[in-house]
Amino acid sequence: MSALRALALVAAFTLVASASRQGHADTPPGFWDRTKNPRAAANFALHAEARRAIDASAFSVEDTITRPLRLDDVRIKLESAGAKDSPDVRLRFDLGEVYEHVSMHSAAIDVLTKALRMAPDHPAAEDAWLELAYAYAKSDRPQEERNAYAEYLKRTVSPLSRTTAELNMAEADMRLGNLKEAIVGYREAFEHAAQYSYATAETATLAVWGLAVALDRYGDPTGAAKETERALGLDAGMRLIGHGQNVFFVPSYERYWYLGLGSLTEARLAKKPAERAAAFARAEAIWKAYVAEAKPDDRWLAQAKAHLVFAAQQAKKTRGALPAVPEGDDEVSL
Repeated sequence: MSALRALALVAAFTLVASASRQGHADTPPGFWDRTKNPRAAANFALHAEARRAIDASAFSVEDTITRPLRLDDVRIKLESAGAKDSPDVRLRFDLGEVYEHVSMHSAAIDVLTKALRMAPDHPAAEDAWLELAYAYAKSDRPQEERNAYAEYLKRTVSPLSRTTAELNMAEADMRLGNLKEAIVGYREAFEHAAQYSYATAETATLAVWGLAVALDRYGDPTGAAKETERALGLDAGMRLIGHGQNVFFVPSYERYWYLGLGSLTEARLAKKPAERAAAFARAEAIWKAYVAEAKPDDRWLAQAKAHLVFAAQQAKKTRGALPAVPEGDDEVSL
């Protein structure tokens, strides 16, 4: 059951997405529009405010604090204006996206699916499909998530925005147990991301990590070890996979599989006995955490237990091979 997911929030993607929206920018209602619909001006003002809150940069410390407040404020305004059932589909899209950004995933799914049925070819539908895919992913509904990414990929033309969607579609395939499709998807996502390495290095790295896990679960330990080593070269210290700001896992314990493979490979590559012993000890602890937290119906649980047995055996073996610490000496820190 896989679910490493990347959010399309890197700076380069944000710039491209903003430019795309400007290409089909909304225009304020004219005189006759306001005459026919007295709420047209108010609806447009609310729509514009919602877009500013949704599109606001998320990279400054100040914005990290204030953006959630702005989003919640505009959520209340949209709800009060009846956006959920509004004849102005823009407000429906806005509300659905705001719901997703404030982690109200079920509400986002409800509003966005209805809005997309109402206006499947609206210029805002592209962004809506992406937000809907995220909502499905975080709700652990991989088949619907995959379908939403497929719809998004039919519409988006930006190479930068496609790479994250391709990566996440591969993740959905692995979550569904479609390992052959996932392996192909990861390789394609990496190939496409590598063409734009100045902007998509994070996506390319995540694609290699995903490929390593998919190969491991597919029963190709040699291929998995090779890709894990490559992933470690791209992600020193497993910082991205361990603490990446724009990366999430469904279920959350899935992160342990990536860290477990990484620690086993670090042990294999270690040149000093103490480093090797420490890496195997970390691997044992990580696989133990996966097994403890995994759901009983986790399709990969038996394989995780096998990894745990191996890591425990190697941890004991390498620990026992270390030279004894003379009595009175400071304990060696691993």
